[in-house]
Amino acid sequence: MILGLLTVVLLADASPGAATVRPELRPLQFLVGSCWTGAFKDGSTDTHCFEPVYGGAFIRDRHVVRGAKKPYEGETLHAWDPRDHKLVFTYWASDGSLTTGVSEPQPSGEIVFPQEHDSAAGRMVLKSVWTPQGPDAYEVAVSQQKDGAWQELWRMTMKREGNVTK
Repeated sequence: MILGLLTVVLLADASPGAATVRPELRPLQFLVGSCWTGAFKDGSTDTHCFEPVYGGAFIRDRHVVRGAKKPYEGETLHAWDPRDHKLVFTYWASDGSLTTGVSEPQPSGEIVFPQEHDSAAGRMVLKSVWTPQGPDAYEVAVSQQKDGAWQELWRMTMKREGNVTK
């Protein structure tokens, strides 16, 4: 456990342009100060830019999907919930959707984002797993729970593209 978290902290310290965030948000530190881009199988791309908010009390993640049939973008605010002692997030998107949830740092350095979505099609149970791949990349794997089993929906590698610009 300690080794996995230490790896994430060391990667964070090596990140170009990274600003310091509050101690509870350090599992996400390696992302801060940079934009990251990955490609879907259809050729569209997803770019996420992470920045500290209010002196590192929060982390903002703004993202844009380019090349898809419909324009899509969203924003996440990552925070520490002092009452429940958990990393939490709120995500809102251009399609009007809103998701709140927890972020679960793992001893291995992975960060798991379990989520439940209600839509016209019914309830979906999803999880995203972010796995650091050195200082300049991380892998995202998104799975859906169906009939009690996890089925991967998609996977991509996000690569550091440069520092966040406002």
